Amino acid sequence: MLLFTRTKGIPKVEPNGIQITSQRHDQRRFLRNDVDSYQEAAEILNFINLKKSKGNYIVDADGNTLLDLCGTELNPLGYNHEAFVKAMHSKDFDSALINSNLTSNEVASADFNALVQKVMKPVSPSEKLGAVTFTRGGQGVEKAILTAMAERGQGNWTALGFQGATHGNHTSFALAQFRGTPKLPSLGWPVHPYPVAANEASILDDVHTSLKLQRNSGKPVAAVVIEPMQSTTGSVASERFLKELRSVTKDNEAALIVDATETGAGATGKSFWGFPAVADPDYLVFGERTQVEGFFSSAESKSSTVSIGGDHLRLLQFATIQENMVKERLLEKVDLTGASLRKQIEQTISKKSGTGLTGVKGLGTSLFIETQDGETAFKLQGHLLKEGVVVKANGSRGVSLKPALIMEQKHVDQFTAALSKF
Repeated sequence: MLLFTRTKGIPKVEPNGIQITSQRHDQRRFLRNDVDSYQEAAEILNFINLKKSKGNYIVDADGNTLLDLCGTELNPLGYNHEAFVKAMHSKDFDSALINSNLTSNEVASADFNALVQKVMKPVSPSEKLGAVTFTRGGQGVEKAILTAMAERGQGNWTALGFQGATHGNHTSFALAQFRGTPKLPSLGWPVHPYPVAANEASILDDVHTSLKLQRNSGKPVAAVVIEPMQSTTGSVASERFLKELRSVTKDNEAALIVDATETGAGATGKSFWGFPAVADPDYLVFGERTQVEGFFSSAESKSSTVSIGGDHLRLLQFATIQENMVKERLLEKVDLTGASLRKQIEQTISKKSGTGLTGVKGLGTSLFIETQDGETAFKLQGHLLKEGVVVKANGSRGVSLKPALIMEQKHVDQFTAALSKF
């Protein structure tokens, strides 16, 4: 009876489409005021009814059914997927949920290692790499950097990254260093522009030069960190660049860390982790869509700060996602749907001269619509929300779409219909 009650009221099927019943947003205003009475609420875009939401759609506090193309970023199967509804009837899920606060090195379930092997081994980028997991917190890149430094012994080690990168949470040293967060101190490590087709060769030369200069100055680089697709711009590093970067890091005895947090779990439709095999990283950092956080590395790369107990629930969730990615052929779906989405966005933009929409970047369904300035970006976000589509503002650069893997052609059509009215 308890299990039945837990999932009672969850919709069996996804809504037919966007349905706006109220533009007044009274409940949204009331709830935001309630939150604002005890903490900052300006960044809250909407309040949703999680139990009524389904698939690619959310039902907000005012009863509107909206197409969500960003909130599902961390929810690859969409809202209330049947696979998770069924999983809630599992004793394994029950136990993991009740004891999900076990987050220490000292305590872990007896079957934890077997679960790690079962869930992570099939998606390892290489047979020589094993998975290291820890509790969520956006610390994957930081821990990979620190582990790479520890492997190399004592020394004044540094790391090299690329401008605009988003590695970790809002206060992480990796984010402050490579994204250039003005309110946080920088470590003074070498940072280079993210590679695009026009400057790949010169960027590689600059990276090679930096690695030599750092070594000669007594501050050698222990690791080079890169996102296959930059999460803030949608720019994509080419296969050729990643291959050459791998060669450069080997020549200079630096580890290559690929941060697949944004591209992992099928987000690009190209591969599970979203980058070509030639990259052959020493560390592959994962998180967000995978639910569980950590990195793949060689057997000798062990982190002393790993926290394993609380990952049991996340691993079970990731296992459910993996199973349904295969069952529903979601990689193929993302590739096909993404191609259609990109084409329709490009066609719409070509007809919208003078609106401030300048282009589209990205891979798969993870796309970035560029705008001429920040004002246009927020104006576009507001317009789409009014039309029943939720997207994420990307600062002064535009808006980003990071939908669930289950996005279909009908959702593409609904989005482009809303975009065409801008």
